[in-house]
Amino acid sequence: MNIRLAKEYDLEKIRELHNKFFKDQFEFPDFSKFFNTFIVEDSKKEIITFGGNKLIVEAVAITNMNYNLQDRYEALEKLLTALSLQVAVEGYDQLHCFVQGNESWLRRLKKHGFKSTKGNALVLEL
Repeated sequence: MNIRLAKEYDLEKIRELHNKFFKDQFEFPDFSKFFNTFIVEDSKKEIITFGGNKLIVEAVAITNMNYNLQDRYEALEKLLTALSLQVAVEGYDQLHCFVQGNESWLRRLKKHGFKSTKGNALVLEL
């Protein structure tokens, strides 16, 4: 097996693999938003796997819980509007957030347009 940087000419084969094995699981990625893409191939130069690092934007908020719920919700709406606009201006098409243990914030974020992701969010600490 060999690993190498992916090239433009690999795109057709990658699309074929996606259509054959993954089209019902996720959309074909926009690789212009990746900052690294690699191909692992066998000794005959057939692609075994393709992958890359996609840049994502994560919204992080720290809220003063001493304020009443209405003020906190209003502040969150203003913050999310500003963050969404900035992300769009920078050319990203998604804004991620990870909610831990606060169901009311989760519901509020969903009212703002956030959706649950497909699959499970995982992290690799380096």
